Amino acid sequence: MKREMSVNNSKKCPKKKKLFCKENFANIPFIDSAHFEINSNKEVIIDGCNCILEYDENFIKIKMEKMDVLFWGRDMEIKCMTTDSLVIKGVIASIEFTTEVK
Repeated sequence: MKREMSVNNSKKCPKKKKLFCKENFANIPFIDSAHFEINSNKEVIIDGCNCILEYDENFIKIKMEKMDVLFWGRDMEIKCMTTDSLVIKGVIASIEFTTEVK
């Protein structure tokens, strides 16, 4: 089955919190779902990220296609970022998934 890749601009990041969003790169194809690679509790590699909503040394909140994901811990850092992926490093204590209620 052939799967087409396209950018869905109907769900935009909240303007007051938008730090990085894929809408700024409209001509680049993005994947429709997220992929997480967790290396111990020290690193998470994320593919399919739409936006970085908020972050500080204790948490990083990102927007995925159908949910927001919150990484809690200490010494949290975004070590690498591309148009659709990022690497989070630190001591990760928990990962929280939230979906929009419709």
